[in-house]
Amino acid sequence: MNYSIFLEKPYVINRLNSFLIDCYLIQTCIKGNNDMKEKKGAVVAGGLGAAAGTVGGAAGVVGAISASGSVAGLSAAGMTSGLAAIGGGTMLGGIAVTVAAPATLAVVAGYGAYRLWKKFM
Repeated sequence: MNYSIFLEKPYVINRLNSFLIDCYLIQTCIKGNNDMKEKKGAVVAGGLGAAAGTVGGAAGVVGAISASGSVAGLSAAGMTSGLAAIGGGTMLGGIAVTVAAPATLAVVAGYGAYRLWKKFM
């Protein structure tokens, strides 16, 4: 294998720049930049809120599909009738609603947790 490509100046300079940027970011995070710590906490809270919203939304969708149809449960008939009931008579509409619901809830919960963290912490 030809390793001379790794010794060329653009590659070495790019790797050096990347290393220096990484060192700066690590130093900024570790040395106690309070603004960075506050932002990091808010981002973590937002991520956890989004994850909780996704799980809650998915569980809610499964419950809504199984309970809303003319046939209760998660059998083929239960899922078909549940999706049709949610979608206003069509399964395609039910699929659109049930796909969008967890994503919407994740965005709302994540943003809400982020804003609450920024406001109270």
